[in-house]
Amino acid sequence: MDIDEPKGNANVILPRSRWSKVLVVGGLLACLTVLVLLNYWQTDFPLSPRYTLRIVDNARMPIPGVLVVHEWGLSVTENGENKARTDTNGVVRFDPVAVEMSMLRRLLIKVLPVARGLGYENYSSARCRIYLPEGSTVDLTENTRGAFIRIIDRSHRLLAQAAQYPGMGIPPLPPPNSPQGDHIDLFFATGVNEFELHVR
Repeated sequence: MDIDEPKGNANVILPRSRWSKVLVVGGLLACLTVLVLLNYWQTDFPLSPRYTLRIVDNARMPIPGVLVVHEWGLSVTENGENKARTDTNGVVRFDPVAVEMSMLRRLLIKVLPVARGLGYENYSSARCRIYLPEGSTVDLTENTRGAFIRIIDRSHRLLAQAAQYPGMGIPPLPPPNSPQGDHIDLFFATGVNEFELHVR
């Protein structure tokens, strides 16, 4: 009487320890595949939205020809600037700025801001550096809400500052006065893309 023997390895059962190794290796390969795909998936990382700035005097008359430098960046090694002068209406506009970045780095930055690079804390927000006409200064008491303003001298010392939007938590320094400095640093509040700067 012939006895049928098992054919092939259909009934072979791997030991539990071997299944565990297979699952671990498979999981590592899957994670590696995801990381590679995220690294090659290039996206545009926004550094600055579109900004419109209007500079006027106390009578709300436009001041043309004012040099404005739009600064943006990720870190001390990845940054840039755009320069423009106010037109006859006292207006200057800057287009949005974005850099190409892998999705992997974007996720890292979201979890660990230090992934932006060296000195990233100095580039947490785009700003406009404004060089007012000789003898002029910004009026910290007249400007409407929507920006954080600093007056800087030629030695890069802070002379005065004022937060013109709630939640900033920075009081005027010193109590609202408007000394003349070398330039004005203006930071737009989140969600604010247009601002009118009053100068005297």
